[in-house]
Amino acid sequence: RGSEGRMGLLPNRLVDYFCVVGPSKLARNPKRPSEPLDLSRARKLEDIKFEPSVVDVYPRPSARPDIRLPEHVSKFVYPEGCRARSKHLPPAFFTFVLTLESGNRMYGAALHFYDDAVELDGLRDMVREGGYEGAL
Repeated sequence: RGSEGRMGLLPNRLVDYFCVVGPSKLARNPKRPSEPLDLSRARKLEDIKFEPSVVDVYPRPSARPDIRLPEHVSKFVYPEGCRARSKHLPPAFFTFVLTLESGNRMYGAALHFYDDAVELDGLRDMVREGGYEGAL
């Protein structure tokens, strides 16, 4: 970064943003986005999928007027959506590249790790807020 490219001068920083990404709401039906997923066939915790969102970010996007935090960055961190797990999974690390509207590239790195404790009441609330009304 920090070199003059065909799209303009990029800021000379190692890191633009540090983001915490997690589940926000029940994922939508991909065939009918106005409807929540049908959970009537869900047989295990892993069958429930949530939309990822940026839960926290440092610095605040207003502190970096020279480079905007892409709204869809959470989709690159969790491209398959967020899922609770009944088994402990080892941490996973990967990188990705976003091409901004200006043509400049923003490079990202993601570290997935799972908490040992899952609050079932919190999951139930997220499922209900997502529009699901069936049995849980």
